[in-house]
Amino acid sequence: MTYASETRAETAYTQQLLRTTEMKTIRAIHRKTLRDKIRSDQLRQLSGINDIMKWTEDRRREWDAHVGRMEDNRLT
Repeated sequence: MTYASETRAETAYTQQLLRTTEMKTIRAIHRKTLRDKIRSDQLRQLSGINDIMKWTEDRRREWDAHVGRMEDNRLT
């Protein structure tokens, strides 16, 4: 789900896919359905999981810092 999150183009569609998949996974772990009417943020808090978009933003910043530290003469 988070493969290549550092470099992929971030569109509204990919954000929606990530959030939907994340919540489907969390709901399956807790054996809850949409009919149980439990809010997503409550399930995240119960699981101790941060929002997937926050996580990808952090990964992008880390990747940018990593690339920024590389020397120009380094072979890729």
